[in-house]
Amino acid sequence: MSSRNRNIVQFHKMPRIRISLVLVLIIMVYVIFHMFSYFTRKHVAITEVRQGSIVSDDHYEALAIREEKVVKAASSGYLYYYLSSMSRIGAGQYAYSIDSDGDMVEKLKKYRQNDASLSDTQKKQLAEKLLGFSEGFNTSDYGSLYNFYAQAQSSLEESLASSARTTLKDELQQAAADETFRSYTTDAPGLIVLNHDGMEHITLKDFKGDDFDISRVNEKNLSSVVQVKEGDPVYRLVTSDNWNLVMPISDEKAKELRDTSGIEITFLEDGAKTWCTSHVTRREDRYYLILSLDDSVDRYAAERFISIDLSLEKKNGLKVPNSSLKQHILYEIPDNYITFGGDNREPYVLKKTEDGQTLTRLSLYQEDTTDHTWWGTYDNIQQSDVILNPKTMQKKKIQSLEVKKAYGVFNVNKGYAQFALVQILFHNEQYSIIQPVHSTQLTLYDHIALEAYDVKENEIINGT
Repeated sequence: MSSRNRNIVQFHKMPRIRISLVLVLIIMVYVIFHMFSYFTRKHVAITEVRQGSIVSDDHYEALAIREEKVVKAASSGYLYYYLSSMSRIGAGQYAYSIDSDGDMVEKLKKYRQNDASLSDTQKKQLAEKLLGFSEGFNTSDYGSLYNFYAQAQSSLEESLASSARTTLKDELQQAAADETFRSYTTDAPGLIVLNHDGMEHITLKDFKGDDFDISRVNEKNLSSVVQVKEGDPVYRLVTSDNWNLVMPISDEKAKELRDTSGIEITFLEDGAKTWCTSHVTRREDRYYLILSLDDSVDRYAAERFISIDLSLEKKNGLKVPNSSLKQHILYEIPDNYITFGGDNREPYVLKKTEDGQTLTRLSLYQEDTTDHTWWGTYDNIQQSDVILNPKTMQKKKIQSLEVKKAYGVFNVNKGYAQFALVQILFHNEQYSIIQPVHSTQLTLYDHIALEAYDVKENEIINGT
């Protein structure tokens, strides 16, 4: 028995290959590879080519010309306003008073701050105005809302001033009898503005080029004035709702707007829009655009120069952000200087070197079949370099080639950046309407790099 046991030969067990373990290892390698690729590739913000429209917005600082005058103090003393700035006032309505010793001004201010209130009649009148406005209000007409607010504010100010005069009637009469307190009314209806800048005299007939120098505006705030001398400015009175905005324009813009009679504008201060009649005039060898308005004077009466955009044209087409556009300098390359090589038949030029010649990669964007040339760019080439005709070895200096500026976007549909040449048809500050030079290079809904100057041609892209 023992002899039989000694003849037994033991074999080593072969390790079993676990399929599940192999699969896990493959998946781990796959995940690690893609994580490595993701973190080592450049991440670029991506946007999409869309069909859209944009409006041309030409920005100007326009000079406001109104029918207005500066009212000056009729006597000396302490100043008291019955209305706040930007309030409407009627002809013969009290605008301000001057107190020689300041006692009555102090009492009026304290009353309005602490004790002033509306009578039942005044409250009813104000409520009726609010009701009438709410019933006729159209949500598309926000200008009327602002106008109503200004009118309501004026009515409230006048009501409070009237209440103060009624309550302090006896004291005011005594001060008036003593000639220490004098009240003054307006001789015309209008809008009271408590500032002035010395440019109130300018009219459409006599404005000149120097008037558009913003640095010359010397605005003075009158609302904080406590004491005045006779002849000092006390307020500015705008007497008409019709006013003008004037701005110098280029010869090209004057030609464009010569036959235009109406323009929509946007006030940049609050985004409000309105339509104006317009015409172009020439003065002192310069063209000016004159806009005529019959609304919004209440909103902007405090300003001499007003920032506006002219909405002139609306264009439709392929719409891209301006940041996605990049300018290239293209060279006109004779086609007999171009050779193709490699598995993908890529274009090259033969560049002369100290040791002979070398192939330099080309990027071709546009063919001119008439002149037998291509427009393209070179890799690693300088203005002083020389290229060779591969058949005749004829020399041509790079600096002798025609050049032009062209725009394009980086198409990243295939995971790397391909420069697609485009023509900019129209643009504003944010967007451009474009047309691809080759329809096969860029189409609607293609993905492009949002920031073109952060990308290089043929660069591998991870979109975000």
